[in-house]
Amino acid sequence: MADKNLSGLAWFKANQSKYPNSNKISALASGFKTSVQAFEKALKAAGATIIVSSTKRNKSRAYIMRYAWDVANKKTAPDKVPKITGVDINWDHGDAAKSIKAAKEMIGSSGFNIAYKPSLTSRHIEGKAIDWTIKWNKELKIKDKKGKEVVIKSSPKSGQNKELHAVGKTYGVVKLASDPPHWSTDGR
Repeated sequence: MADKNLSGLAWFKANQSKYPNSNKISALASGFKTSVQAFEKALKAAGATIIVSSTKRNKSRAYIMRYAWDVANKKTAPDKVPKITGVDINWDHGDAAKSIKAAKEMIGSSGFNIAYKPSLTSRHIEGKAIDWTIKWNKELKIKDKKGKEVVIKSSPKSGQNKELHAVGKTYGVVKLASDPPHWSTDGR
């Protein structure tokens, strides 16, 4: 009989809803939530489009994402993944290649769709980070927290724009340059 708790895409599909993330700004920690709401209001008033993909992350989900990444990328042996309470998963398929393949399925496009190594201490777990896609056309006339209008004519016309990063910082929403959608309280 097969182990129903073996990692892989089938495990992901059967269990991932037990460890929900939020993509709601309202789920953020109170101080950061207020900062994000103010920045979002300024972005929308300036004509930017925003798609929120992740805010508060379930701690167990962060563990699953991280160790799926680690096993898939041969950073942690499947039999060395630490156990945590509340997550019934067996990373070790008895064969390294099968374990790695299963972990790759979990982080791939049909699973978590992970582009960057997940953190076990992410600001998302604390409710102090947001992943959102920000875009605009032409120039962006946006007000900083003090109400001063900033005209952004430079490219890219997205959340990767350094001038936009400076505006976000006035609101207490700081860009992590290495992760395109990620903003937080401190840029981590």
